Amino acid sequence: MNDFTLEQIQEIVHKLERSQLSGANLSGSNLIRANLFGAIMNGANLHQANMRGANLGSARLRQADLSEAKMDPIYLIRADLTGANLQSANLQNAVMHEANLTEAIMHKTYLINSSLNGSNLRNADLSGAVLDSANLGRADLRGANLQSANLQNTDLANAKYDGDTKWPQNFNPETAGAIFLIHE
Repeated sequence: MNDFTLEQIQEIVHKLERSQLSGANLSGSNLIRANLFGAIMNGANLHQANMRGANLGSARLRQADLSEAKMDPIYLIRADLTGANLQSANLQNAVMHEANLTEAIMHKTYLINSSLNGSNLRNADLSGAVLDSANLGRADLRGANLQSANLQNTDLANAKYDGDTKWPQNFNPETAGAIFLIHE
């Protein structure tokens, strides 16, 4: 096995930053603590990848397959996950402030104690997701499907929703601090 110097390791890590990996097949890959800040990974296959502790801040993951990926924790601050498949992924303790998750498939995703503060979840499918103790403060939930989601202790302060947002049965979003917006 090769012994790398600190400079060599830093050079390798720097090369991953802002890398172009669109369409790459990284299914089942070990990306633990990888620094993929600003990486372009649109349409990448990351099914069942182990991404624990990875930094994907400002990364572009549009239409990427992250289903069943292990991402507990992960840093996706301001990442673009528009239309991404996160079904059954483990995002426990994830930091996803201001992430774009428009139309993301998050059915049965584990988001326990995750922070999605200010994130865009418009038209996202969060049905059956586990959001226990998650922070969805200021999130945009217009048109999102949260049916059968576990929202126990979830912070919805100032989260926006509309008449198309689907909530779990007997859940009152206004009592939880969410703000109803009338369609424009």
